[in-house]
Amino acid sequence: MSRKVLSDILASMGIRLTMREFEELRQELWSTFGLVGGQGDCAALDSMWSDPDTRAMIQDFIAAWMQRRRQRKAEREAYEAIAYA
Repeated sequence: MSRKVLSDILASMGIRLTMREFEELRQELWSTFGLVGGQGDCAALDSMWSDPDTRAMIQDFIAAWMQRRRQRKAEREAYEAIAYA
């Protein structure tokens, strides 16, 4: 169920991810916000999303995560272009 809540959050932000990216984001988000291994992580995430301050923190975290992904992808593509040229 927690995947559904995260999917709804990403949809509200207009973000689409592959399943692999989704799981990586979910794991990092859970670790960062202390949801790992907790009971009722779905309800906790939903509650956090309802709070405007925490919502902003989650949105900032996801935006920064997306930026890091794009940066790593660009670096990897640049390296591959040089390595295989």
